[in-house]
Amino acid sequence: MSKQSFISNNTNKETNKDHIVLISIVSLIIVIGIITICSCTPIMSQIRYGSPYKFIIKHLLFIFIGILTFLITGFLINYKKYQKFNKLIYWTSFITLFLPFVFGHAQKGAHRWISLGPINFQPSEFAKIAIIIVMADFLSRRQKEINDIKYNIMPALYFLLFITVILCQKDLGTVILLALVCMAMFFVAGINFKKIFAVIAVLVSSATVLIIMYPYRLQRIIDFKKAFFDVSAASYNVKAAMVAFGSGGFNGKGPGQSEMKLLHLPEMHTDFIFPIIGEEYGFLGTTFIIFLFIIFMNVALSINKNCKDQFGKYLSLGITVIIISQVLVNMAMTISLFPAKGFPLPFISYGGSSMIISCLMVGILFNIARSNNSQL
Repeated sequence: MSKQSFISNNTNKETNKDHIVLISIVSLIIVIGIITICSCTPIMSQIRYGSPYKFIIKHLLFIFIGILTFLITGFLINYKKYQKFNKLIYWTSFITLFLPFVFGHAQKGAHRWISLGPINFQPSEFAKIAIIIVMADFLSRRQKEINDIKYNIMPALYFLLFITVILCQKDLGTVILLALVCMAMFFVAGINFKKIFAVIAVLVSSATVLIIMYPYRLQRIIDFKKAFFDVSAASYNVKAAMVAFGSGGFNGKGPGQSEMKLLHLPEMHTDFIFPIIGEEYGFLGTTFIIFLFIIFMNVALSINKNCKDQFGKYLSLGITVIIISQVLVNMAMTISLFPAKGFPLPFISYGGSSMIISCLMVGILFNIARSNNSQL
């Protein structure tokens, strides 16, 4: 056997395992999420709904719909079709962004959700994958002209249209996340550093203005700045999260033994579920979760590396960046390394929109990996 053939066979074996490892890791993370939701929600569920199992049942429903979504995007739809219908996906997503203003309801002063039976769906979650698909299509076709301004006008307009509506929903966090993902995709495509710095300067300036315009956003930044140097000055949520982590110690208190779940930690089933894991399973448990997401990232990047076409490469890159970015932001804000923002922990936190769209994106990654295998 020649050296080249030997290397090729090893690469094929590595690629063949990508989709198996991907689904195994995601399944394990979801199971951990189910266990944590079963632990932290019964008391709150009993108070809100008169039943200790309401949140658990709804979470399992979200996972069931997520699995169906995964099966559709993973097995039934070839990822290359997203490129063919990218404009339809974009405009469909764009229209759904207006639905919360017409049919939705406000939560904490923001119109971001529409009710679909037992699920409160957040259209901006669908917007994440829609903008990634549009940008992946553009970069796969125009990579050679990436530094020509006239070719960048259309993707810039697509992006601005999206973020304008999302900003009207008072969701600056999602806008910043989408901006980071798009910049990462353009950076990998080879855009000029000067253009990247110019875009960053514009985004930072715009974000600063939008923060100053709304006192509650400015207060979050002030609280974060104080808490960065003195944890006692942090918001109540962050201080409660730190107490949870600290009381968990190295080994944790054990499954179901969290005390902060006794309504001491707000949003403990959504944005602040990671501290509950820290309290019950300690440093070992949180390290294990981080380790699982590192494996997920490595597998996703391997799928990206082995993809045979440019559209698939940029699509898998965008999906990887957006999922890992949400993981990093969620974990960082619970330990006061990032301003408090409503980002759930993917595959673990309670939330229909996040779970379903995350499973959809994993399905696309899975499909890319399977398609790579069939081409070997």
